[in-house]
Amino acid sequence: MGAHDLAGRKLLLLLLLLLLLLLLLLRLTAIILRQLVHWTRQVRTGMRGSSGGGLALPASFVPPPELKGARAIAVSSVPMGPPRGKANSTGLHLYYSTDEKLLQWSAYRNASDVQDICVVGSAEHCTVWNNQTCIICPELVPDELNIGYIGDNYVFQTQDCDSDGSCKHDFYVLSGTNHCPAGEPWCTYAAGKSSPQALLYHSVDLLHWEPPRVFYADTHGSALASIGYAAGSQHKVTWLFL
Repeated sequence: MGAHDLAGRKLLLLLLLLLLLLLLLLRLTAIILRQLVHWTRQVRTGMRGSSGGGLALPASFVPPPELKGARAIAVSSVPMGPPRGKANSTGLHLYYSTDEKLLQWSAYRNASDVQDICVVGSAEHCTVWNNQTCIICPELVPDELNIGYIGDNYVFQTQDCDSDGSCKHDFYVLSGTNHCPAGEPWCTYAAGKSSPQALLYHSVDLLHWEPPRVFYADTHGSALASIGYAAGSQHKVTWLFL
């Protein structure tokens, strides 16, 4: 066999191998696309709320006893009925899941009572009421911030871990709201002559939250950069709104 024929066979073998790899790649792509295209509707979770943020809890975080076994949490606004008290807000509510597939969720309840929701019947002819509690409540917000409501949110967390594996966790909720006209606190999101703002809340255990800091306030209709330092950590986050 000549050198020319040997080189030709090697080239043919290489082309066959490349073709095999291409077919394998196409097969894997088809499998992945099939998983992303065909969806199954799961059972309703029972979670109530408007657009809210959530996160999977890191393995290094040990939930408080009230949330024992929690794998993930979600924070929601629940504008599903009239609020109790003078504030036109029911605050933000906490749900948690201990289910590996995150299909079953439980509402965390504390001593607050900010809203009644009818779970059986209608508001006019209700047979079973379910009170809602909040973790970030209207009373937590200083009066001088003059906000209209406690709105939809994003949730995120940071952690600092030592060499021995122990970690400090900080949880944050960034909640949208507005700044009401002077003398009109809790004017709701639909109030006229109000300007947008966002508040940042902080917690280390998900149950107890600090009074918020102003994260963003549109006072001149221009871009605003805000620098926030995570309490007790070395993290610095720079945010830019346009």
